[in-house]
Amino acid sequence: MFKIIIPILVIALAAFIGMNAKGGLVRGMADGMLVSPSRPAVAVKPAADFAFVDARRADISPTVQGSMLPATSVQVVYALFGRETPVPARLVGLLAVSQKDETWPADPEPGFSVIRHKAQDLNGFSGVADTYVLKDHEDPWSSGESDAWAEGSLVRRFTFILWFHRAKLIVEYREPLPAPSELPLEDNVPLLAAFEARALDAFTLLNGDPKAGGVQLPKPKEKLPYPPAGINRTALTEFVGTLWEANGKEGR
Repeated sequence: MFKIIIPILVIALAAFIGMNAKGGLVRGMADGMLVSPSRPAVAVKPAADFAFVDARRADISPTVQGSMLPATSVQVVYALFGRETPVPARLVGLLAVSQKDETWPADPEPGFSVIRHKAQDLNGFSGVADTYVLKDHEDPWSSGESDAWAEGSLVRRFTFILWFHRAKLIVEYREPLPAPSELPLEDNVPLLAAFEARALDAFTLLNGDPKAGGVQLPKPKEKLPYPPAGINRTALTEFVGTLWEANGKEGR
Protein backbone atom coordinates (compact mmCIF):
# COMPACT_ATOMS: atom_id res chain seq x y z
CA MET A 1 0.00 0.00 0.00
CA PHE A 2 2.72 2.43 1.04
CA LYS A 3 4.70 1.52 -2.06
CA ILE A 4 1.81 2.87 -4.14
CA ILE A 5 0.99 5.95 -2.01
CA ILE A 6 4.54 7.32 -1.76
CA PRO A 7 5.15 7.59 -5.55
CA ILE A 8 1.74 9.23 -5.94
CA LEU A 9 2.59 11.81 -3.25
CA VAL A 10 5.95 12.51 -4.90
CA ILE A 11 4.28 13.07 -8.27
CA ALA A 12 1.61 15.31 -6.71
CA LEU A 13 4.25 17.36 -4.88
CA ALA A 14 6.29 17.79 -8.07
CA ALA A 15 3.18 18.88 -9.95
CA PHE A 16 2.32 21.39 -7.20
CA ILE A 17 5.82 22.88 -7.25
CA GLY A 18 5.76 23.03 -11.04
CA MET A 19 2.41 24.83 -11.11
CA ASN A 20 3.57 27.37 -8.54
CA ALA A 21 6.83 28.00 -10.35
CA LYS A 22 4.92 28.50 -13.58
CA GLY A 23 2.39 30.81 -11.97
CA GLY A 24 4.93 32.85 -10.05
CA LEU A 25 5.58 36.55 -10.53
CA VAL A 26 7.66 37.21 -13.63
CA ARG A 27 8.89 40.71 -14.44
CA GLY A 28 10.06 41.28 -17.96
CA MET A 29 8.87 42.11 -21.47
CA ALA A 30 5.30 41.87 -22.74
CA ASP A 31 3.64 43.66 -25.67
CA GLY A 32 6.83 45.64 -26.28
CA MET A 33 6.88 47.03 -22.73
CA LEU A 34 8.89 46.48 -19.56
CA VAL A 35 6.25 45.05 -17.24
CA SER A 36 5.96 44.23 -13.56
CA PRO A 37 2.49 42.65 -13.19
CA SER A 38 2.47 43.24 -9.42
CA ARG A 39 4.60 44.33 -6.47
CA PRO A 40 4.55 46.95 -8.03
CA ALA A 41 2.03 46.82 -10.88
CA VAL A 42 3.62 49.10 -13.45
CA ALA A 43 4.76 49.09 -17.06
CA VAL A 44 7.06 51.33 -19.09
CA LYS A 45 5.71 51.76 -22.61
CA PRO A 46 8.08 53.42 -25.11
CA ALA A 47 6.77 55.84 -27.71
CA ALA A 48 5.97 54.34 -31.12
CA ASP A 49 9.14 55.68 -32.75
CA PHE A 50 11.42 53.77 -30.34
CA ALA A 51 12.66 50.32 -31.32
CA PHE A 52 13.40 47.55 -28.84
CA VAL A 53 17.12 46.94 -28.31
CA ASP A 54 17.56 44.58 -25.37
CA ALA A 55 16.08 43.46 -22.03
CA ARG A 56 17.79 41.66 -19.16
CA ARG A 57 17.60 40.77 -15.49
CA ALA A 58 20.37 40.93 -12.93
CA ASP A 59 21.10 40.36 -9.26
CA ILE A 60 23.18 43.16 -7.79
CA SER A 61 24.45 44.11 -4.33
CA PRO A 62 24.10 47.84 -3.69
CA THR A 63 25.24 49.37 -0.41
CA VAL A 64 22.88 49.95 2.53
CA GLN A 65 23.20 53.17 4.51
CA GLY A 66 22.70 52.92 8.26
CA SER A 67 23.32 49.16 8.27
CA MET A 68 26.01 46.90 9.66
CA LEU A 69 25.87 44.97 6.38
CA PRO A 70 28.04 46.33 3.56
CA ALA A 71 25.50 45.40 0.87
CA THR A 72 22.19 43.70 0.21
CA SER A 73 20.48 41.71 -2.53
CA VAL A 74 18.43 43.48 -5.20
CA GLN A 75 16.75 42.07 -8.28
CA VAL A 76 16.85 44.26 -11.38
CA VAL A 77 15.04 44.06 -14.69
CA TYR A 78 15.70 46.56 -17.45
CA ALA A 79 14.83 47.26 -21.06
CA LEU A 80 16.66 49.39 -23.63
CA PHE A 81 15.07 51.14 -26.60
CA GLY A 82 16.53 53.36 -29.33
CA ARG A 83 15.54 55.90 -31.95
CA GLU A 84 17.57 57.22 -34.87
CA THR A 85 15.33 60.03 -36.20
CA PRO A 86 14.29 62.80 -36.03
CA VAL A 87 16.47 63.20 -32.93
CA PRO A 88 18.79 60.30 -31.99
CA ALA A 89 17.74 59.11 -28.56
CA ARG A 90 17.85 56.20 -26.17
CA LEU A 91 15.33 55.12 -23.54
CA VAL A 92 16.11 53.02 -20.47
CA GLY A 93 13.51 51.50 -18.17
CA LEU A 94 14.79 49.81 -15.00
CA LEU A 95 13.02 48.34 -11.98
CA ALA A 96 15.02 47.41 -8.88
CA VAL A 97 13.30 45.45 -6.11
CA SER A 98 14.78 44.87 -2.65
CA GLN A 99 14.78 41.20 -1.68
CA LYS A 100 15.24 41.78 2.05
CA ASP A 101 14.01 44.36 4.57
CA GLU A 102 15.92 47.34 3.20
CA THR A 103 14.00 50.15 1.52
CA TRP A 104 14.69 52.84 -1.04
CA PRO A 105 14.84 56.38 0.39
CA ALA A 106 11.68 58.37 -0.32
CA ASP A 107 13.74 61.33 -1.53
CA PRO A 108 16.77 59.65 -3.11
CA GLU A 109 19.97 61.60 -3.42
CA PRO A 110 21.27 61.29 -6.98
CA GLY A 111 24.83 60.21 -7.50
CA PHE A 112 25.36 62.86 -10.16
CA SER A 113 25.42 66.64 -10.55
CA VAL A 114 21.85 67.79 -11.24
CA ILE A 115 21.27 70.55 -13.80
CA ARG A 116 17.50 70.79 -13.32
CA HIS A 117 15.18 69.10 -10.82
CA LYS A 118 11.42 68.97 -10.30
CA ALA A 119 8.70 66.86 -8.73
CA GLN A 120 7.02 64.68 -11.33
CA ASP A 121 3.62 62.96 -11.25
CA LEU A 122 2.77 60.50 -14.03
CA ASN A 123 -0.42 58.45 -14.16
CA GLY A 124 -0.80 58.10 -10.41
CA PHE A 125 2.92 57.72 -9.67
CA SER A 126 4.70 60.48 -7.75
CA GLY A 127 8.43 60.91 -8.22
CA VAL A 128 11.12 63.29 -9.36
CA ALA A 129 12.72 64.25 -12.66
CA ASP A 130 16.38 65.26 -12.97
CA THR A 131 18.44 66.48 -15.90
CA TYR A 132 22.13 65.65 -15.83
CA VAL A 133 25.14 64.77 -17.97
CA LEU A 134 26.21 61.13 -18.08
CA LYS A 135 29.80 60.44 -19.05
CA ASP A 136 30.23 57.56 -21.44
CA HIS A 137 32.49 55.53 -19.14
CA GLU A 138 29.87 55.79 -16.35
CA ASP A 139 27.15 54.35 -18.58
CA PRO A 140 26.50 50.65 -17.74
CA TRP A 141 25.52 50.04 -21.36
CA SER A 142 28.31 51.97 -23.05
CA SER A 143 29.60 50.34 -26.22
CA GLY A 144 32.94 52.10 -25.88
CA GLU A 145 32.84 53.00 -29.55
CA SER A 146 33.82 56.38 -31.00
CA ASP A 147 30.38 57.45 -32.13
CA ALA A 148 27.92 60.28 -31.46
CA TRP A 149 27.55 59.06 -27.87
CA ALA A 150 31.25 58.90 -27.05
CA GLU A 151 31.29 62.37 -25.47
CA GLY A 152 28.45 61.42 -23.13
CA SER A 153 24.71 61.89 -22.93
CA LEU A 154 22.28 64.55 -21.84
CA VAL A 155 19.84 62.66 -19.63
CA ARG A 156 16.43 63.23 -18.14
CA ARG A 157 15.94 60.72 -15.32
CA PHE A 158 12.53 59.97 -13.84
CA THR A 159 12.63 58.20 -10.47
CA PHE A 160 9.65 56.65 -8.67
CA ILE A 161 9.76 54.85 -5.30
CA LEU A 162 6.98 52.25 -5.25
CA TRP A 163 5.51 49.32 -3.33
CA PHE A 164 6.07 50.60 0.21
CA HIS A 165 9.60 51.78 -0.70
CA ARG A 166 10.64 48.26 -1.71
CA ALA A 167 10.83 49.02 -5.45
CA LYS A 168 12.62 51.74 -7.39
CA LEU A 169 11.63 52.55 -10.96
CA ILE A 170 14.05 54.56 -13.11
CA VAL A 171 13.24 55.75 -16.61
CA GLU A 172 15.92 57.64 -18.51
CA TYR A 173 15.61 59.51 -21.78
CA ARG A 174 18.98 60.23 -23.39
CA GLU A 175 20.35 62.21 -26.31
CA PRO A 176 23.98 62.66 -27.40
CA LEU A 177 25.58 65.49 -25.46
CA PRO A 178 25.13 68.78 -27.39
CA ALA A 179 28.22 70.41 -28.83
CA PRO A 180 29.73 73.14 -26.61
CA SER A 181 28.48 76.66 -27.23
CA GLU A 182 29.09 80.13 -25.83
CA LEU A 183 26.16 79.64 -23.46
CA PRO A 184 26.84 77.08 -20.69
CA LEU A 185 24.55 74.07 -20.91
CA GLU A 186 22.97 74.72 -17.51
CA ASP A 187 22.04 78.26 -18.61
CA ASN A 188 20.59 77.26 -21.97
CA VAL A 189 16.96 77.23 -20.82
CA PRO A 190 15.34 76.86 -24.27
CA LEU A 191 17.54 73.87 -25.13
CA LEU A 192 16.86 72.18 -21.79
CA ALA A 193 13.13 72.85 -21.89
CA ALA A 194 12.81 71.38 -25.39
CA PHE A 195 14.90 68.35 -24.35
CA GLU A 196 12.77 67.73 -21.26
CA ALA A 197 9.59 67.99 -23.31
CA ARG A 198 10.92 65.31 -25.68
CA ALA A 199 11.75 63.17 -22.65
CA LEU A 200 8.14 63.28 -21.44
CA ASP A 201 6.89 62.32 -24.90
CA ALA A 202 9.27 59.34 -25.12
CA PHE A 203 7.33 56.98 -22.86
CA THR A 204 4.15 56.28 -20.92
CA LEU A 205 3.81 54.74 -17.47
CA LEU A 206 0.93 52.30 -17.19
CA ASN A 207 -0.56 51.87 -13.72
CA GLY A 208 -1.80 48.36 -13.04
CA ASP A 209 -3.27 49.05 -9.61
CA PRO A 210 -7.07 48.57 -9.81
CA LYS A 211 -7.52 50.66 -6.64
CA ALA A 212 -5.98 53.59 -8.51
CA GLY A 213 -8.12 53.05 -11.59
CA GLY A 214 -5.30 51.22 -13.32
CA VAL A 215 -5.41 49.02 -16.41
CA GLN A 216 -4.91 45.28 -16.79
CA LEU A 217 -1.23 44.76 -17.53
CA PRO A 218 0.04 41.98 -19.80
CA LYS A 219 2.07 39.28 -18.08
CA PRO A 220 5.57 38.39 -19.25
CA LYS A 221 5.72 34.73 -20.17
CA GLU A 222 9.36 34.05 -19.34
CA LYS A 223 12.20 35.43 -17.27
CA LEU A 224 14.69 37.69 -18.97
CA PRO A 225 18.23 36.42 -19.64
CA TYR A 226 21.18 37.68 -17.63
CA PRO A 227 23.30 40.54 -19.03
CA PRO A 228 26.11 39.79 -21.48
CA ALA A 229 29.71 39.94 -20.32
CA GLY A 230 30.22 43.46 -21.64
CA ILE A 231 27.80 45.07 -19.17
CA ASN A 232 29.58 47.11 -16.49
CA ARG A 233 28.04 45.65 -13.32
CA THR A 234 29.78 48.20 -11.08
CA ALA A 235 28.29 51.05 -13.11
CA LEU A 236 24.91 49.27 -13.06
CA THR A 237 25.01 49.04 -9.26
CA GLU A 238 25.92 52.72 -8.98
CA PHE A 239 23.17 53.54 -11.48
CA VAL A 240 20.60 51.93 -9.18
CA GLY A 241 21.82 53.72 -6.03
CA THR A 242 21.85 52.92 -2.31
CA LEU A 243 19.18 51.70 0.09
CA TRP A 244 18.41 52.39 3.74
CA GLU A 245 18.13 49.89 6.56
CA ALA A 246 14.44 49.13 7.16
CA ASN A 247 14.59 50.34 10.75
CA GLY A 248 16.40 53.53 9.80
CA LYS A 249 14.77 56.93 9.35
CA GLU A 250 14.11 56.37 5.64
CA GLY A 251 12.56 52.95 6.12
CA ARG A 252 9.73 53.94 8.41
